[in-house]
This record gives sequence, structure tokens and C-alpha cells, in this order.
Amino acid sequence: MFQWYRAMRIAALALVAVAAGAVAGGACSRRSLQADDGGAGTIGLDAAAGTIGSDARKIEVAPPTDAWMPTDAPIVGDVNCGSTVTFQAKKLPIDLLLVVDRSVDQATWNQMTSALVDLTSELDTLYRYRWGLKLFPEDGPACGAGTVTNKIDVPIGDGDYLRLKVALAAATPTGNGTPTAAALTAARAYLGAVADENPKYMMLVTDGAPTCAGTAGMLTSDPVQAQADAIAAIARESFSTFVMGAGVTAPGDVDALNQLAVAGGYPRAGSINFFPSSDITELRISLTPMWDYTCTFPVQPVRPDVVSIFVTLNGAVVPYDETRQNGWAYTDASHTSLSLHGAACDQLTSSWEAELKITYGCLLL
Repeated sequence: MFQWYRAMRIAALALVAVAAGAVAGGACSRRSLQADDGGAGTIGLDAAAGTIGSDARKIEVAPPTDAWMPTDAPIVGDVNCGSTVTFQAKKLPIDLLLVVDRSVDQATWNQMTSALVDLTSELDTLYRYRWGLKLFPEDGPACGAGTVTNKIDVPIGDGDYLRLKVALAAATPTGNGTPTAAALTAARAYLGAVADENPKYMMLVTDGAPTCAGTAGMLTSDPVQAQADAIAAIARESFSTFVMGAGVTAPGDVDALNQLAVAGGYPRAGSINFFPSSDITELRISLTPMWDYTCTFPVQPVRPDVVSIFVTLNGAVVPYDETRQNGWAYTDASHTSLSLHGAACDQLTSSWEAELKITYGCLLL
């Protein structure tokens, strides 16, 4: 089975498809039924394969190999009567770990948590996000040794939106100091140990510049070094990071969060590069998956004793339709590929798991 990762618009989370297989088709743009020259082994992604980006930018997650993988032995040479080639795919949900700063005032905290609840509830319902939460700093003196540990307040898992909402409601903005680098480092270590195949991202939510330099257990109050450490922590290649700013108005804080947003890989265009918590519309759009799919598949030309080929999608017969309105048809006179049209293509592109079978039927002599 090959895997469909989701390409976010960020107009990104990711539809990157990865598999090892011998059959691959040309790429089609989203909802398009005409194959384009996407290159062997790439199906359903635009030229920068695996992108998640907004209308203004594309962010590469990982390039695909074969997007559709035949689960049966691929047919080569003459078609064998009665042979079936099966293509299977599934989309993967997104793991996104929120790293949330508690060293804020009550009004900022209320705005921050309200924005996160609205954002996560919508994305969880529509796009099957899997959320996690790390709050920082923990209780203790500013830049104290115990204010950042490996504690994860909400581990990433199924049904996590409600657990996230409960955890945010129970938390209070009572932290002292802003050990951003240490929190990001601890969060990254946790996310790297999450044993699933899903694409993984982090989101830093804070109200201003870091103030605590160093790592967990070895923190010092040094705002200049704290910013340098945070940039280094957020720029590590393993997981890209969004930055949301809550109540950020001071020029120094704006500049600090702009730098973090650029280092994290998902900056907004314009003078404010982080996403303000006061209006999550743009962030929600950026986190909305936007996938490109194909409805075109390779086939072997049939021999004279082969009457036709039969196509099923998720167990239902897809009728032949030479008008290309609702069903399948060959893409051209060479009969080396076919495309799904109308409702059949819509069903394929909207499915979280899809199975398409092509069976070669034979003339009975």
C-alpha cells in the first residue's frame, strides 16, 4: 500500500505520496482528468512535490516516489486474461505539537487559548489533525532549573482535541521567564519519538521575545543569548515550526518573533512574519490541506482476445463512459492509460482510503 501524505497550503499539510512500486502514472492537477507531464513515479502533486504552502509560497515536505503502488504483481508484456492490478492509497493525518508560553498576562492568555481552541477544533474535525501540547515554563523562578522539563501536557493521539481543550482550560498564565529554546528542544525530542508515519510539525505560541538562554536544567537570564538559542532551536531541520504571536506590539518583540517565524520555515508575507492570535483566519487557511490528485492510471494495451477491462473503486463498479462525463475512459488511442471522470473522480479525490482495481476480461471461445 502506498501512503498519501497531505500537502498543506500553509496552504499546506501535506499530500506527499510515498511507495515502492513498478507502476506509476503521469501527474494530474487537482480535480483534473487530463494527465500532464509530471514525471514518472509522481502522481497528484504539483512540480514542487510534497508542498504545503500558501498561495504566496510552497513549502516542501518530502518528495514522493511512486504515488500509486500496485499491490499485485505488475502486468508486463501481454496482458493475462483475468489478471487484476490493484491500486491502494490512504491519506495520513498531521501530528502538530503546540508549544505554548505561560509567561503572559491574563488577557493575553485568554486571547491565546481562545484562538487555539477555535483553530484546533475546526482543523481536527475537518482534516483529522492529531494535536499535542507542551506548556512552558513550568512552575518555579524565572529561568530556574526546573522550569523546563520533558513533560508533555497532552501527548499526541486520537481524540486529542478535547484533551487539548481541557488542558488549556485547566492551565493558568503563571509562568516566570521565557525559556523558548529549552521548550522547543524538549518538544522536538518528544515529537521525534512519536512512532507513527504521519507528517509532523510544531507551533510556538508566545507573547514576545525569549528571555532565558541555555537548555533545560542549565538556564540563565540572558535575553540576547536567549534569542540566538531560540533561533537555533527552531531552525533545526527535523520539524518545521509555525509561530503564533499573542498580544505582541513592542518593536523588539515583533522583531524577535519575526526572526523565529522565518527560522521556523513558515513566515507570513509582509512586515509581520508570525501569525497574530487576534485573527486566526490566515493561519487556518495556511493549515488547511490542499491536495493535488490524479484520476489517471496506467494500463496495458489489451490483446484481441481480451474483450475489455473492468474498473472498480472501493468495491463499486465504475462504468465505461466514452463521453467522459461519469465513469472511466481511455485517455487516448494508445490505450495505455485510463482516467476516471465525474463522480468517480470526485469519489477518489475525496476518499481518505481508496482502492482501485483494474481487471482484464477475456473473450470466451
